[in-house]
Amino acid sequence: MRHTLATMLWWCQTATLLAAAVAAHAAGGEPAQFKNVRKTYDAASQVIWYVPQSAPEVVKSSAFYLYFGKGDRGKLTPLRLKAIYYGDQALQVRRYWANADGKQLISLPAGAWHIDSVVQVWEWLDEPVESARQIHDMLILAEAKNAVIYIKGKRNIRKFVLTKDQKRALRDVISAYQASGGSLSP
Repeated sequence: MRHTLATMLWWCQTATLLAAAVAAHAAGGEPAQFKNVRKTYDAASQVIWYVPQSAPEVVKSSAFYLYFGKGDRGKLTPLRLKAIYYGDQALQVRRYWANADGKQLISLPAGAWHIDSVVQVWEWLDEPVESARQIHDMLILAEAKNAVIYIKGKRNIRKFVLTKDQKRALRDVISAYQASGGSLSP
């Protein structure tokens, strides 16, 4: 009797998942978590990158967003953070941090900042999110009424406030990453 109930439950769950997959396929192939996420294929690395719609395709402003990729065989890349400072003077970034509703978040991915300048200057960080604590802090930023990113350079500190779209993008990418089978416990 117990085996029969377990088998029936398994079939019900399987049917539900199959129906959801068919509905997602009929609606354009992706689950609802992907509606605010842009896909781009990188032929050189054979990876489909999932980037929030609000992320800049051409750098014309500061930005702060998460993204991830999926290889041809379905293997996910780690969740990654891209932070960009854009301005008319180089900061020579030394460190950065975030405040969510006035509380400093200390667990953000660390790494080297890169610089590029032609007419305007932009410096960026592109690092994997390596801990559950970092993901937790990203979610705190996403839920904050006031989320501010501070970037400290050699001589100056610049700050920018995350917009509602940027905060929603953090949530959307984390959701899409989970829906793709990504673990939030790296």
